[in-house]
Amino acid sequence: TAGSGAREVDRTLFVVGDYKQAIFSFQGSDPDVYSDQHDSFAQWAADSGEIWRRIDLSDNFRSVPAVLTVVDAVADYLGHATLDRSGEIRPHVAHRSDGAGAVTLWPPVQAGDDDDGSGDEGDEAGDDAAYSPKAEIKLAHQIAETIAGWLDPAAPLLLPARGLPVRPQDILVLVRHRSGFSNALVAALHEWRVPVAGVDRMKLTDPLAVADLLAVARFALQPGDDLTLAALLVSPFADIGHDRLHALAAGRPASLWQQVQASADPVVMAARDWLAQVLGFADFAAPYEFFERVLSDAGLGGRSRLLARLGEEARDAIDAVLDQALAFETANAPSLQGFLAWVEADDIEIKRDPDGPLAAVRLMTVHGAKGLQAPVVIMADATRRRPSERDAPVPMSFDNGPELPVYVKSRSGLAGPLAERIEQLDAAAHREHCRLLYVALTRAEDLLFIGGTLGANAKEIPPESWYATVTAAFETLDVECLATSDWTNGSRRHASGTPKPAATPATSLDPADSIFVPAWLDTLPPAEARPTRPLSPSAIAADDVSAPPQGPAARAAARRGAALHALFERLPDLPAGQRRAVGEAWCRASVPELDAAALVETVLGILADPAFAAVFAPGALVEAPIAAVVGSLVIAGTVDRLLVSDAGVTIIDFKTGRRVPASAEAVEPYYLRQMAAYVASLEQVFPGRPVTAALLYTEAPRLITLPDALIRLHYPKDER
Repeated sequence: TAGSGAREVDRTLFVVGDYKQAIFSFQGSDPDVYSDQHDSFAQWAADSGEIWRRIDLSDNFRSVPAVLTVVDAVADYLGHATLDRSGEIRPHVAHRSDGAGAVTLWPPVQAGDDDDGSGDEGDEAGDDAAYSPKAEIKLAHQIAETIAGWLDPAAPLLLPARGLPVRPQDILVLVRHRSGFSNALVAALHEWRVPVAGVDRMKLTDPLAVADLLAVARFALQPGDDLTLAALLVSPFADIGHDRLHALAAGRPASLWQQVQASADPVVMAARDWLAQVLGFADFAAPYEFFERVLSDAGLGGRSRLLARLGEEARDAIDAVLDQALAFETANAPSLQGFLAWVEADDIEIKRDPDGPLAAVRLMTVHGAKGLQAPVVIMADATRRRPSERDAPVPMSFDNGPELPVYVKSRSGLAGPLAERIEQLDAAAHREHCRLLYVALTRAEDLLFIGGTLGANAKEIPPESWYATVTAAFETLDVECLATSDWTNGSRRHASGTPKPAATPATSLDPADSIFVPAWLDTLPPAEARPTRPLSPSAIAADDVSAPPQGPAARAAARRGAALHALFERLPDLPAGQRRAVGEAWCRASVPELDAAALVETVLGILADPAFAAVFAPGALVEAPIAAVVGSLVIAGTVDRLLVSDAGVTIIDFKTGRRVPASAEAVEPYYLRQMAAYVASLEQVFPGRPVTAALLYTEAPRLITLPDALIRLHYPKDER
């Protein structure tokens, strides 16, 4: 479809056999780079014997006929060669042929006699008769008031082709470039309570949400900075209001922070408590953690405060600060002072997703709107003349060499190749200016509004401006003059089609009907219970055992015990003739600091003892993991040896300590609790089977079977 980008005006599809290539006119630093390939493709087709066809893409699936009629009239006025190198632009064919719509030229807003038209935008503004700061602010408020009226539920603006009331996300405001007008319009829309997504691209430090967050960081670093604190006190975080701030600051004998701390005003005291919380963690938090706590901590609620004051569009700016804080920490020491210096020194830019799901008016440049569309489009600064390039260097090539910048004091009064080159660049800039007008006009689906401003001394609209171009195109169309009671009185409109009646809701509710509202709808859910943390039997057993720091001997004993456990795990399943060699090799590789021969001898002696034959019988599970729920306790652990049969279950746990008890009653209580936890768990895993516990002391060696009555005395208890 035509109308999808800034260089889309050459609406041509070239087909070479089965190979398709879309060629668009490209005007920029390398003029018409793609258009220059037309002849090349045609030659390739001829050389290969393929059929060459030129198919015109004049169908438009976006806009209603009223908009496309104005686009065609503008193309006729400018000359087709201005928009398309071939000079052949066929009239658009509207796919929405029965859709009603209109293009409206609002009367330009002119500054009063007290406005000298001076601004802060450099020579371009000074040379532009349409530029006037006061007029632009006035226009911003008038547009905001108009949009607020369109969105009024009592009398909304209806989209004529659909019969539906316009929504905030249906409105797209286009500007020639980002300027003070963009910020003025955003502020005016806020004032009229119109949801607005803000400008499409901005510096990170520009949004108010970012300024407030950075003010919190500056205050945390230097509470004695009165200016920062003053800004913070009237921000959404503290919100004491300007009257209270004046009462605190005027004639104060000490710093502003001291005045806040000494105040008895409840509102100021609440702000003081909020700021004190921030100071409490500022010294210990990295930048990301600092801002995240300010925004998300339940007691601070910074995010909700910002959104309540600044609207949903502040989310992008807030998220950008957090993203930058993470980026800073990955490359620098996590210092809050360093982050502030980094943000302020770097020209970080925020770019919003222009097609994101946000119920708000969009404001963006025409260039940034390429490929986008909206039911209602406002070209807000169409009276501005084409940007001047008189101070830019002139790129020229000498002796077929590369282009070099040539700086000239003035572009007027020149002759020769330099003058010719300037004329070429000026013509190219004019074509680009006109092509951007084409882009702006074709963003509109149903309704298009065009307006702008004039300086106090301006006698006419700049002839190069988009407004003047559309005005000239209107002379060839059926146009009506509107008589209204507001600032749009005298607007000129071209409309076509029969508007659809207002659509009725599919279903309606009688106010008298009672609607059942479940109680959970406005009730916060209860706090989710934290799952029970699994306990290991060894942790249960060791609750009353002191654990002093290990000395060299204790660490050596622990290493010896771990090695014995590993050997008991590995050697029993090997043939008896291989056990010694394998065991000693493993010890030399894994615990070279221990006596491999002595360790293996201990293990082999136990394995060869008939008294322990049942413990190491084939089929026994080694290092068997177990997990079970006992009452409300979740117990998980690993047993050294587990024998499972139809007759019952036996647990054997190895003890490698030097002290060997004489009987089961002499076993340490924490060992008894450990084994009782194992027994309780396995009784849940194997219900109906008797579970027996035994301890194998490797130093004696001695196998001590623990009586069931003794185990029952040390069963795990739920203390909750």
